[in-house]
Amino acid sequence: PLPQAMKAVVGDNSGWLHMLVWIGLFGLVASFHGIIMGYSRQFFALARAGYLPSSLA
Repeated sequence: PLPQAMKAVVGDNSGWLHMLVWIGLFGLVASFHGIIMGYSRQFFALARAGYLPSSLA
């Protein structure tokens, strides 16, 4: 909703709008990387605790 509201205020071809969209996309990709790294650590920790097969540890 923020890019749409900003488009209504500053217009379609504003540099501020494009910067906001690119910063948002960069944050989305960074959060996906964090999720992937955290998820792999979760498998390792569960395998070490014995909840998953030990071959995953």
